[in-house]
Amino acid sequence: MIVLDKWYISYDGAGYVACGIVYGHISPLCTDGTEIHTSLIEEAEYVADEEAFVLHTLNSEYHVKISDMHCECYDPMRSMWLFEKFAEYHGIEEAMEQVAAHYRKLSSELTDMKKALYDRLSDNSLYIEFTDQHDFYFECGLYRGTGGASEFFGRITDFDYDFTTLVASLNYAVEFIPYKHGNIQFISHSEHSMPGEFLGVICNSGVNSLNIRFSWGGMVIVAPGTELEVYEGMGAPLPLPSREQDN
Repeated sequence: MIVLDKWYISYDGAGYVACGIVYGHISPLCTDGTEIHTSLIEEAEYVADEEAFVLHTLNSEYHVKISDMHCECYDPMRSMWLFEKFAEYHGIEEAMEQVAAHYRKLSSELTDMKKALYDRLSDNSLYIEFTDQHDFYFECGLYRGTGGASEFFGRITDFDYDFTTLVASLNYAVEFIPYKHGNIQFISHSEHSMPGEFLGVICNSGVNSLNIRFSWGGMVIVAPGTELEVYEGMGAPLPLPSREQDN
C-alpha cells in the first residue's frame, strides 16, 4: 500500500496532484522517505470511519490520512481552500469539516513555531533551515527586524541567473547558489538589515551534511540535525567541494 506523509493537494494548471513524503511505492524513483508529487488525480474516495482518502492516479493508488495533512509553503489556509475546491470537484465535500479542523490546528501550531523562531533571534538577524530533501535545499526562514517586525519565508521568493548559474533569493535579503551534492554558496546579504557581527542561525534538518560557503570566503560544514550561529567572517578559507548545478 502506498501512503503519503505530510501531504497536501496542489494544482499544476492541468489538474490536481498530491505532494508529500512517500512510503511503499514500487517505483525505484520513489523510495521510502522521498518527497514526490503524484501524477494527476483521476478519482478520490473519502473513507469516513478512518478519516482518510484513497487517491487514484493513472497507475497508482495512494492512501492518505487527514491527520497526516500538511500544507504548501507553510500556508495552511491556502492549502485548506485549495482542498475545498478539490473536494467539490471529486464529490467528497463531507470530509471538509474534519479537514478544516485539522488545518485550523496546523495553523495554530505554525504560528507557535514562527514565534519560537522569532524569540530565538536577536534584532536584525535571519534564521534559515536547509535540507537535502528539497530542491534548492530550502525549507523555511524567518527574519527578525526591529520593533517587533518580522518576515517568514515559506519558499524561495525569487530566482535569477548569473550567466548560466541559478541564484536563489529570499526577497533579496540573502542570495545563495544551490550546487549539487550538498554545497551552498551565499553570495550576498543585506548589510542594512543585518548590520552586526551576528547574522543569524542556519539549521540543517536533512539527512546529510551541507557545505556552506559565505560571501566573505569562509566555509563551514553543518551536520544533519544541527544548527550553527553565523557571525561575519567565520569559516575556513576553503572552496566548495563542488560547484556543479543540474542542467
